Amino acid sequence: MKKIAIAVSMSLGLAPTTAFAWDWSLRTSESETVELNSNQFLRSSPAGSLGSYSTITGTAEGLTPTSKLVLDGDGSYRKWWGPGADGVPEGLSYGAKAHYEQFGKNRSDREYVEAVWRQQSTALALLNDLGIVAPVSGSLDRFTATGGIDRSFNARDTASLFASSTRTYYEPRAAAPHSPTRSRGGRGGMGSAPPPVPTYRLKQSCSLTIMRSAPR
Repeated sequence: MKKIAIAVSMSLGLAPTTAFAWDWSLRTSESETVELNSNQFLRSSPAGSLGSYSTITGTAEGLTPTSKLVLDGDGSYRKWWGPGADGVPEGLSYGAKAHYEQFGKNRSDREYVEAVWRQQSTALALLNDLGIVAPVSGSLDRFTATGGIDRSFNARDTASLFASSTRTYYEPRAAAPHSPTRSRGGRGGMGSAPPPVPTYRLKQSCSLTIMRSAPR
């Protein structure tokens, strides 16, 4: 959350010096889903399970005639009970996003920056991505910073510059512990442990697009 706070501060620092009154709106939502399944994890010896999924989201949006700031946050919690959920750990994920943009002659003529931070438990990440049930600890964090410029030179010519950097890392900062695992669709017995989760990964990209529309 500290990185998101820094990114928000940077976004606010990019705000125009002209004094405009901000128009703020706030939206929140909460959902609860209960699922009863006869063999949710596709085991060779079917057994029932009961799952509970809770999600809460919130969005704050501020507008001026020349800019927009959007702050998003969400969190979800998953828990399973029953013989079919034996060894399945609970899952937690949450995140935050800050997006700021300034407008030019119109809404398509703009500069923008965005920061996104997400965290989910390692056990939930393994279950979602690989179908592996593993009682591992820790969490996977992902921080993404993006920025771009869109320009309309005339009715036909436009240019867009976009840059992005994503950092993915494991908490705590060490290789994920090796633990006995169960594979979705397997025999339900103990298997070999998954490979260690990388402690750090960085991905960066940049693109420039120039377009000219055909005359009508």
